[in-house]
Amino acid sequence: SLPGRKQVQILPTGPDDDFALMEELYFSLINSARKHLYITNPYIIPSHAITTAIHNAALSGVDVRLLLSARADSRVVTWCVRSYFQRFLQAGVRIFLYPEGFLHSKIITVDDAVCTIGTANVDDRSFQHNYEVNAVVYDARTARELRDYFLQDSEKSLELDYEHFRERPWGHRLAEGAARTISPLL
Repeated sequence: SLPGRKQVQILPTGPDDDFALMEELYFSLINSARKHLYITNPYIIPSHAITTAIHNAALSGVDVRLLLSARADSRVVTWCVRSYFQRFLQAGVRIFLYPEGFLHSKIITVDDAVCTIGTANVDDRSFQHNYEVNAVVYDARTARELRDYFLQDSEKSLELDYEHFRERPWGHRLAEGAARTISPLL
């Protein structure tokens, strides 16, 4: 490409698509990670495929980190999102809860090589039911800049610890389980 130009792919999706293109994009990006995978997203209620991909990436030695708001805009959504944390933490995924307001960014950076920025959450609603659009940027500089922003926001955030999270009250576990049963509706 020419100096100052970036290769960008625009991916619009919606319920009228024959394939879950956004889920396929996220799945592909997660599986392509070899060094690091940083995901900023307020609603991480992943499908089985995305859950498995994140889990496997962490277990294979990829530095996987998630940055979410400390609180979503709904208690049910908060509990549902948190229902995935124990498995992720156990696999070595680092989870950061951003305390300063509602974090609404939807960004994934992979290996300082590629990133995506857009409207799609990591949930079935974005993958199957909503009209969404993401830009996929194939540019090392942009990916590094977004990674640096992720790291700056992580420093302001609370990092969850597996042992501490595992000892959470049974009422929290119950709320997570109940919320997760309705996750396809969220």
